Amino acid sequence: MVVTVYAALLGFWYIFLVSQVIRVRMSIKGKVQGPESKNLAYAVKAHANFSEYVPLPLILLILLEMQEPNMIYFNVLAGLLCISRILHSISLLFVEKILNTTKLRMLATALTIMVVLITAFSNIVLYFITGDSVINPL
Repeated sequence: MVVTVYAALLGFWYIFLVSQVIRVRMSIKGKVQGPESKNLAYAVKAHANFSEYVPLPLILLILLEMQEPNMIYFNVLAGLLCISRILHSISLLFVEKILNTTKLRMLATALTIMVVLITAFSNIVLYFITGDSVINPL
């Protein structure tokens, strides 16, 4: 299954986000007050947002791949999910601090929502086109 590669890439990015939270926590030595706490808030927010927004589209991609879609179409959707989540995290961790803008984060969120909508719609359409015989019961 091709989705395995995308899930692994997202897993590596998740570990990066965890390491960012740990790094900031260690640098502020448990202090929750002061300017350093803002960096912790951004790191925790990036990690939490990733944890909230990745599972559903990943499940939808797994189900879509089981229905044997056009693989270029599938890879575009899976790639967009990875790109959107990485851009969102980069925006929270780095870009917003430097450029003081949320435009990249908003774009990344819109891309993620678009992937969910298109993947959900594709699952339904393929289900009715091919029937449920493609997905074999366990």
